[in-house]
Amino acid sequence: MRSGMVPSSHYKLPVERESGYGTLFYYGISMDEDVLRRKTAETLADPACGDVMRIKGFVRIGDGARVQVNATRSGVLIEPTFFAQEVLIITGENLRREPIDRIWAEHAEVITPGNTVM
Repeated sequence: MRSGMVPSSHYKLPVERESGYGTLFYYGISMDEDVLRRKTAETLADPACGDVMRIKGFVRIGDGARVQVNATRSGVLIEPTFFAQEVLIITGENLRREPIDRIWAEHAEVITPGNTVM
């Protein structure tokens, strides 16, 4: 009972509209796991995409199988899951939609608008 976070000791700074922070959503993502690994690494490494901080979500990888992905530059975790909705969320600063779409859009059924740099 005496361990854990005390809410008063944690202050979360608000994200300013002009901060450059953004999020892109790709729904209905489906691809082979090796393609997922390659595209994840490409997105995190390519400076044309902006400062991508995290790629997270759920991806269909075959005949009904799904995996959960949680990736940063320091590591990529891909593991089986039973989550039903395929969605990939890309977050970072100064995201550039055009190069990110070139990597992911062909595998998505729906792409939602997000905050990006023009």
